[in-house]
Formats: sequence, structure tokens, C-alpha cells
Amino acid sequence: MNVDQIRKLIRQWITPAPRGVRIGWSGAAGERVLFIDVPAQAAETLFVVPAPVGKPGSPRTDTVAVPMRDGDSTHWLPRTEIQQLLSAGVRASGMPTAQALIELVRQAVSDAGPDSGLRVGQGLPDREEGDAGSLRAARQSGAGATGR
Repeated sequence: MNVDQIRKLIRQWITPAPRGVRIGWSGAAGERVLFIDVPAQAAETLFVVPAPVGKPGSPRTDTVAVPMRDGDSTHWLPRTEIQQLLSAGVRASGMPTAQALIELVRQAVSDAGPDSGLRVGQGLPDREEGDAGSLRAARQSGAGATGR
């Protein structure tokens, strides 16, 4: 067993990565056991993992499941409860404004750099002109978005 590989897998599959995890070996030669010790985490922290869909061994970035500890077992939060939690968060923090979304797009294009080949409408040729028009309108509204 590669302990470093296990640490990397924990960070890859669990968001946020649990704090204070200890991984090691116990026992004497010939009777060694690998242990993973996960201390109690902050009660208000909600962890997510990729939902168990798709090809085994490759985490999906577009799905989540929420494991909940119950003593020494784990149960999975139902989709309706995940939706309720998301809704409560949106109510508490507010929906993103059009300005915030424009800033996200501007930042993504800026971070990608001039040689990235990104352009408005990429991947959807029939939407390119409409998307370019939306970007022009956003620029005219003073959003300051830049792009190609």
C-alpha cells in the first residue's frame, strides 16, 4: 500500500479534504495493518464526494453525493435534502447578480490568457453571434468584460 497515494486519493475524492487525517501502519512485522484515522471534523462542515456514477475509478466533476456519519456507519443525504441545503444557502447569501456572472466570465477569459484560443460561443457555432452580442451589451453596460 502506498500511503502517499492514499492521501492523494482522499484529497481528490473528498471536498473539502478532511483535516488532521493520519495514515500509517500498526502491528508487528508480518501482521501489519494499514490505518486511516479521521478525527471528528467541524460540525458545520458538509463534505461532498463524486456521486457513484460513470466509469469506476474516475471521479465525475459534475455530480456530488453527501456522506453523513452516523456512529460507525455512513448514510447518504437524499437529493431532496441536498436541494434544501442549497436553497437555504442561496436564500442566506442571495443569488448571483448579472454583474457577478459577468465578472466571473471576464475573470475566466482573463485567466486563460490571450493564447488560450477561448472565444465567445466556442463549441456552439449557432450561438456564437448571440453570445457575442450579449458580451457587447455587457461591455456597453460598463461591466468592463474583455474577451475575444
